[in-house]
Amino acid sequence: RSPHHAVQMEELQTLLQAAGSPHGHLVLSATTRQADMAEITDRFLACAPLEALVFTKLDETSTYGLLYNAVRRTGLPVAYVTHGQGVPEDIEAADAVKLARRIVGVET
Repeated sequence: RSPHHAVQMEELQTLLQAAGSPHGHLVLSATTRQADMAEITDRFLACAPLEALVFTKLDETSTYGLLYNAVRRTGLPVAYVTHGQGVPEDIEAADAVKLARRIVGVET
């Protein structure tokens, strides 16, 4: 759902409430601009009970600071990351040490 379409966000909220307010994961592209990432996370947090973040497209960027910013802004942990086009082989459980090393520029 687009965070810019109020009707779609309302539909999502209604659907989640009807399903018993399940906790979900917010999937975000690592290539998203910082301002957009902040807006997206704010809108989805207002709409749904979230328990974790998932970052995709780590292979398509060389800057990872916004990952830290999103975690800091939302207070949510990172559950999974993706680093390629292959499903499921390019999906992995998030590793705090690997993510920290990417953020500070010391990739493993």
